[in-house]
Amino acid sequence: MQMVRELQDVELIASYLFVVWSESTDSWLANCSMMMTLIREELCGIEAAGYRADLIQRLDYVLSQLDPGSGQKQWYEEFRTALLEVDEEAMNTLIGCHSTFMCALPLPCPYYPLASVPLYDI
Repeated sequence: MQMVRELQDVELIASYLFVVWSESTDSWLANCSMMMTLIREELCGIEAAGYRADLIQRLDYVLSQLDPGSGQKQWYEEFRTALLEVDEEAMNTLIGCHSTFMCALPLPCPYYPLASVPLYDI
């Protein structure tokens, strides 16, 4: 898992999580904390929004297939919660940056009636 993380490729990380979150395997249980780190540190950007949505959908499916008393279910729920939190943080960052960016921009020329009038002819 460390090699996947070192590559810092969001698509590869998401693909890795898809594979290990298969309902037919539980070999990932030893790496739960590392997976949480992957989610929180590598899948946190705006560019990972689609991957987060796909992973949440995958987790919803896996959770629907597990028995309520399954020990795995708790981890899958925690991964899902982490993805939702990271997604919300990314969207808040996007909205905050967008608002700040928009407020910093001057109004377009049509809103300045004299701005489009040439001062001299060339």
